[in-house]
Amino acid sequence: MAAIEGQAGTVAGRRSDGPAIAESRWAVAHDGIRLHYLSWTSAAQPARAVLLLVHGIAGHAVWFGDTAQHLAAAGVAVYAPDRRGSGRSEGPRGHLARYEDALADLRAFAALASDERPDAPLFVAASSWAAKLAVIYAAQPSVAAAGLVLLGPVFASRANPPLPARLAVVAGARLVPQWSLSSPLRPEMATPNPARQAFVRADSLQLRRFTLRFLWETVRMDRQRDRVTPRIRLPLLVLQGELDPIADVEVTRRWFAKVPGQDKTIVVYPGGGHLLDFDADATQYRADLTEWVLSRAAGSASSGGQNAS
Repeated sequence: MAAIEGQAGTVAGRRSDGPAIAESRWAVAHDGIRLHYLSWTSAAQPARAVLLLVHGIAGHAVWFGDTAQHLAAAGVAVYAPDRRGSGRSEGPRGHLARYEDALADLRAFAALASDERPDAPLFVAASSWAAKLAVIYAAQPSVAAAGLVLLGPVFASRANPPLPARLAVVAGARLVPQWSLSSPLRPEMATPNPARQAFVRADSLQLRRFTLRFLWETVRMDRQRDRVTPRIRLPLLVLQGELDPIADVEVTRRWFAKVPGQDKTIVVYPGGGHLLDFDADATQYRADLTEWVLSRAAGSASSGGQNAS
């Protein structure tokens, strides 16, 4: 695989009450696709940890903005790519020819973050749909990460397309792979927060349609996730909202129980929605995420490096 090459771009934004800066940057994937990502500079130099944030099915890196700024202020450098075909990245919108391409992009961004911050342990956090991809990544024989975080993971969806659409995925994924279907997801399913619902509704970069091939690759990812779960050896943190209308929380709990190892934590927030980053009060969520990353980073440093299985 060709290495991703970072190219500096414009500053995407700055908090008025702090120094955290989001820099808009571009990288080139193994197949020549240009991928956009945001990076937040850590307030601590060198950074105490590095977190690679991977967005879900419909969103993009900007959706992590407030959480990334909180992490950066605590000394965590943050990288958040737009998936190919999503956000500002190149590629057919809402399409994924092979989930292995997205997996290669994840590996390459992990390598980019580690190369730029070689003295800080790397953690991977994946939201919603991307949790499937992150599990497959984390189960690799020698994964270059110190821990895995899953945010509102969707291992069983409560928002499936109607039966005719599901049958179309099976029948048409190979015949008409770029035929697209409307997403059944609505802003009020992403968050109960009215302000964030309005933000999602107005977001021109949000994906609202997905190709048959994308949806079939999602099925393939779920099958692979089931197969590789027993191989996970990284420290694991799962954060989920109790009232998540998209993900089946009980299925997440059952999956969590199958993960081997002692260093694993699951937190279900009372009243929390699907995208915890968008909750009206995300204070505890962000504190829990930050504390877990920094405590595992300290442990990784004292043990002499990142975990590998």
